[in-house]
Amino acid sequence: KYGEAITYYRKIKDEGSIFWCYSGMGIVQKNAGNFDDAVKCFEQALASAQKGALKNEEASCYNNIGNVYRRQGDFPKSMDAYQKSLNHFTTLKNEISASDCMNNIGNLYLDNNDPFRALDYFNQSLRIVQNKNDEYRLIVRYKNMAEAYTDLKDFDNAIQFLEDAIKLAEKSGNKSYLASCYSQFGKLQAEKGEYTISIAYHQKAALLFSEIGAKAEEAEALIEMAHTEQHEGLIK
Repeated sequence: KYGEAITYYRKIKDEGSIFWCYSGMGIVQKNAGNFDDAVKCFEQALASAQKGALKNEEASCYNNIGNVYRRQGDFPKSMDAYQKSLNHFTTLKNEISASDCMNNIGNLYLDNNDPFRALDYFNQSLRIVQNKNDEYRLIVRYKNMAEAYTDLKDFDNAIQFLEDAIKLAEKSGNKSYLASCYSQFGKLQAEKGEYTISIAYHQKAALLFSEIGAKAEEAEALIEMAHTEQHEGLIK
């Protein structure tokens, strides 16, 4: 269907619609784990954005390409794509999208075991969404700050940011966000050696993921709970 749509849009020279078709195809391929095909689709989307002088869309393509390379574990290519995206969004004064790019770069540094650099980008990203009072994005930013502080064994700051994330997630009514916060809180407590508290939060996360039908996330929470129980000697 995407192919048929692209053929039609090419006839009427609608680069914007061609861009969205290729972007949609890229997302489908990425979610299916076909990363090389995803990059090709996003590069086609990028070509349409550039041909149509669609600046925001061009920046979005670079961000999407960065996401795929991150999934592949290719730090240099992912960083290059994210940086191009950030530069474009900054030039366009699109602060929220620039904040998303900074957040992605922070996550990339976390992947690369560099929590200090991650915190730098998370803080820049956080300031923007705080100024915009974007509570949904604040949940994610607080969670990421907590993860970086956990990696640094700064548990006081990690707990503070994660508690703030949980409060906003509860306020939002978004069970997926809340379950994700509970799961991360469980991992944090395990890092502190508070295994009983960790188990309780992993159980809460698993129950919420079960409610919304998020099977993969539920399974992950249950596995984390089992590992913690085994560490505590509750199961053999």
